[in-house]
Amino acid sequence: MINQELTALNQAIHERLDLCNNQVEEYKEAEQRYGEPVERRQRLAAPR
Repeated sequence: MINQELTALNQAIHERLDLCNNQVEEYKEAEQRYGEPVERRQRLAAPR
């Protein structure tokens, strides 16, 4: 039982880490595209 819970938690952690890594890559691409760091509020204000 505990092993199943740990496996599920480990999987959830890895999924979250993948999402965070993807976001880091998006920020890096935005910095390269715009030549400077993009602040969070600027990114959120951008039309999608």
